[in-house]
Amino acid sequence: MLFYWKYDYGSHSQTAYQINIYKDKEQLYSTGKVISAEQNNIAISLPLQEQTKYHYRISAWDEEDKVESSEYFSFITGVKSWKGFWIGNNTKKPMMVRKKFIYSGKKNEAILSIAVTGQFEVRLNGEKISSAVYEGAQTDYQDHVCYNTYEITEHLIEGENEITIEAANGWYIGDDDDGKRYFYTIDKGYEPFGTCLLVIAQLKIADNYIVTDDSWEVCRSKTVLADIYGSEDMDYTISYEWKPAQMLQKKAPKGEIIPFTYPPMIHKYCYEPQQVDHTRMIFDFGQNMSSQFFIKIRGERGQRVRVIPAEKLKANGDIEQTVDTYSILTLSGGEDVFEQKFSVNGARWYKIEGATFEQILEFKSFFTTSSAEDTGKFHCSDENYNKIYHLILKAIESNLNHLHTDCPTIEKLGWLEPDHLMAKAVMYNKNVDTLWSKIAMDMRDSQYQESEMDFDTGNFRHEYKSGLVPSIAPRYAKFIYDCGEGSFWDIIPWGSSIILAAYEQYKFYNNRKILEENYVSAKKYIKYLTEQYRDYNRLYHKNGQVRFICCGLGDWGIEQNKGRSRENLETAFYYHDLMVMAEISKLLKKEDEKEFLNQAQMVKKAYNQTLLIKENGRAYYRSYDNGEITQANQALPLCFGMVPKECVKSVQAELLALCTDSHLKCGEIGLVYILRALSEMNQHEKIHEMIMKKDHPSYLRFINNNETTLPEFWRDDARGRNHDIRRSARYSYNFGKLGCGQFLDLMSKDVRRKK
Repeated sequence: MLFYWKYDYGSHSQTAYQINIYKDKEQLYSTGKVISAEQNNIAISLPLQEQTKYHYRISAWDEEDKVESSEYFSFITGVKSWKGFWIGNNTKKPMMVRKKFIYSGKKNEAILSIAVTGQFEVRLNGEKISSAVYEGAQTDYQDHVCYNTYEITEHLIEGENEITIEAANGWYIGDDDDGKRYFYTIDKGYEPFGTCLLVIAQLKIADNYIVTDDSWEVCRSKTVLADIYGSEDMDYTISYEWKPAQMLQKKAPKGEIIPFTYPPMIHKYCYEPQQVDHTRMIFDFGQNMSSQFFIKIRGERGQRVRVIPAEKLKANGDIEQTVDTYSILTLSGGEDVFEQKFSVNGARWYKIEGATFEQILEFKSFFTTSSAEDTGKFHCSDENYNKIYHLILKAIESNLNHLHTDCPTIEKLGWLEPDHLMAKAVMYNKNVDTLWSKIAMDMRDSQYQESEMDFDTGNFRHEYKSGLVPSIAPRYAKFIYDCGEGSFWDIIPWGSSIILAAYEQYKFYNNRKILEENYVSAKKYIKYLTEQYRDYNRLYHKNGQVRFICCGLGDWGIEQNKGRSRENLETAFYYHDLMVMAEISKLLKKEDEKEFLNQAQMVKKAYNQTLLIKENGRAYYRSYDNGEITQANQALPLCFGMVPKECVKSVQAELLALCTDSHLKCGEIGLVYILRALSEMNQHEKIHEMIMKKDHPSYLRFINNNETTLPEFWRDDARGRNHDIRRSARYSYNFGKLGCGQFLDLMSKDVRRKK
């Protein structure tokens, strides 16, 4: 068990703590008074009963030895061993399972645990039992399947009760309606994890168990299509035809069943239409978001209504979809309520086809995001900064769910680079400690194992082998086709999240456990990178003594999606990984620190000998591929500590000279480090000018274009309209003095959050 709290008692600080744990008002355990200021990730190992409710209380002492104690809080334990079976109807279409049972009404404690291969919703006597939505952890189901646990005592009634669980496809068995619907990864290496949807459940009431077996019933769901990319069809002409459930233990997922431990998804905000185009039946909700719709509608039986999400409008006022997703609602003939439950849309606008305005009785768009605790906010006297902050925050919230996605519309994948590049920006706004731990698990599960190897099928035959952390986790695709811009599967700023995201998490939350859990995988990744570095000549058909890593995308995102300076940026990241691993090894008291440091110094020396140019009193880094002198190629060595001391001021001057016109000339990787380097040079006015340019690249340009989230690229016509890729100005908000107000210069100096 891990405990966390926040000591907030004016100017006083915690010097000691005590944790007491209780069962039925009887104290089971106490740490006693522990002299420590720690408040995060306090581990306690204690044998507890499964599916049982406990209470705990925290006491903390200050520097004057005065004690303050919390209220009594509760937690429930999960399942030690499953007593039931995986059940279903042996199909891949959404289904319902149910169980009727008698409850005595004696207020006996009732704890329900459920695992589903995909997304699900659970109800008791027709009512939801929690505020969570879009339930069902998205994992590599070959390695891990998560289960959820609920206390349902207060939901039970004396006499007959009924549990119903609706299960839908999610990523477990992707459903594109036989090729008729958009499913981005269906031709990009996606492989289903099973052949049918499955449910396992265990209800403990006092000391009695109700478990899934063939006494449960199953039927077809009224949700007839659940495409994870947002096409969710519902047919309310269907009648439920309940049959005995099939026990399908032989088709059980291979992954270990583990508890769901990160913040669940919720409907954080509810939006009503701000404007309606009655002619086109377009509803504008005023905010782009990760949306689930709610519609109350009246119509004829069998009437088919199409609900179409969109993130932008054409010049003529009609919607312009980036991808062809839509939901078809078949009406019952009475008054129907349709709620999207098993997918999300990237949407500000919805268009309705097949119904009149008068038929629509109610229409809402729910901003569906992680329930991670809000931990920060921003406001200043300059309204443009407030708007930019809102733009970035809504993009962050739109992409925090079961994964940290790139966007809620086009790809919906867990691309890994933002997990370290924007870790601080997210963490200063949200408590994502447990979500980052889940993402780390996904990375470990995605890592190539000893016997695994792939070859790229595109223009360059990259080798993908043991130790590689691929660019996405979980592996809901396999991008092993280099179309000439580099590998999309082996990209070091992406794979490095196995090291760097964990390190950011440790620094921010004092989560030492994540460093320990990732260490073996991180070490394997370093071994993989070292082999790539040393094998540079063979892999890339080169001659000579120089060594680089250059398989990925370089400074991805320049000129829509072209990368540059692969050797420069990716080898700099290799050096940075080595240095961080040396620090982690030291923290964990491993024996690898010296080896990492020696390799890092060798890489740094070779890097500077080849790429650092000293001439006419100048010092600067040139691009190995084309000789360019770029902002990013100066910023990364500065931020990573690769520049010789005698050259630092010259390289800083070169970076500043490259920013003379106050334009950012970089992709998403360089962006972070350019802003950070300029901040460390106290060039906050220059950052301000860059952010506030009227033309691209510019955050102000997005504001002036009435965007409400961040587009994918520095373009008015960028395909995706809700990416948190461009979020790096968030560093400047919290942590730079930009001339429009006094802001703490914390972020780029890696200062930990104050307790």
